[in-house]
Amino acid sequence: MGLEVVSPAMYATDGAFKEVEEVANMLRRTFRTAVPPSCGLHVHVGAGTDFLNLRTIKRMAAFFWAGDLLFQQMHPLNRRYNEYCLGPRVKSKVGLGRETGPFNKVSADANKVDTSTDDTNTDDTNTDSANKVLCSIQSYINSARPLRLLTNFRRTFPRNKHVDTPSQEEMDACTNGCIVAWPHEHVDPVPGVHIIKGAIEISHCSSFDAVHAIMSAGSRGAYSFENYSDDKQKEEGTPRTVEFRQAAGSLDGHWVSTYAQLCVGIARFAEDASEGRVWRLIDDCHHAETKNTGYDVIDLLLDLGLTREAKVVQYRLETGSLATENLQRFSTMTGLPHYSASKLTMARCIGQCNSSDSDELVGGSESDEGWP
Repeated sequence: MGLEVVSPAMYATDGAFKEVEEVANMLRRTFRTAVPPSCGLHVHVGAGTDFLNLRTIKRMAAFFWAGDLLFQQMHPLNRRYNEYCLGPRVKSKVGLGRETGPFNKVSADANKVDTSTDDTNTDDTNTDSANKVLCSIQSYINSARPLRLLTNFRRTFPRNKHVDTPSQEEMDACTNGCIVAWPHEHVDPVPGVHIIKGAIEISHCSSFDAVHAIMSAGSRGAYSFENYSDDKQKEEGTPRTVEFRQAAGSLDGHWVSTYAQLCVGIARFAEDASEGRVWRLIDDCHHAETKNTGYDVIDLLLDLGLTREAKVVQYRLETGSLATENLQRFSTMTGLPHYSASKLTMARCIGQCNSSDSDELVGGSESDEGWP
């Protein structure tokens, strides 16, 4: 019998994350359960009863777009090819090379903003204007030092050890119960779509609905902005959240709690980070793909200020436990990774790493310039 376990809406506090961890572990201990490849872990992130502001939404969309292939490294390969959670590099209008202009329709929507003073939000398509935008972004990139260089993190997982080919066991487990297209050209990013230029197109969005439109391509993918669409906002009771959809189902309480904190951390970084840090992160994702720099999901999490989460992801990569739980016939406590202080690589954040002490997704920005 299939079922869905849904938590109530909770503030992002240590107590809430601990409760999530304990409930997941209780379900695993108490009932005869399984989380096959057809099962997903979805996390909704919002700002309480308020909407996340437009700049935060656009930045989150840009991170998902630029870091798509890197974020996938912390999930089982079957999620990468699952048609219900394909990433935005494959399943989005920006991934198909579409421009934002047609989606910035004129409306009386209160979410509209004036972007006329921002160089990265111009509709002028001539070459001089495009070069001006790129020069402006390059100045932001040059002004920022990556957070990972301010973090004393013991790297133990080699950058060249990420698995790109599913095991036969994983392939066999995915033949029933979920729609998976194993490595095939139709799930690869469209050639020639520039990551930086795609992020610029996202920054052009002048409404929530435009972000939803350019980040979607039919059904919901790895990340959903559907609740911020005009149609959804007209419906009573629509949650004011962004949905993270790519993680595999799990009753590993520590991982479920960690992943929820990771999702919240991405939203916090999008809200609080300086313009330089935002574009530097996007640029590093771009060079990871175009220049094979070795930049990976651990580096990306460190640049997002998520050192504790990076520590857990590194341990899961080292132990090869990303897909283990989804391949078990029934869940068992003995099948969980052993998350202990002695086994997890320790990390200490120094300098200007983001704080996770706030109870809500609110707070001042390092810079008011750039993305409106």
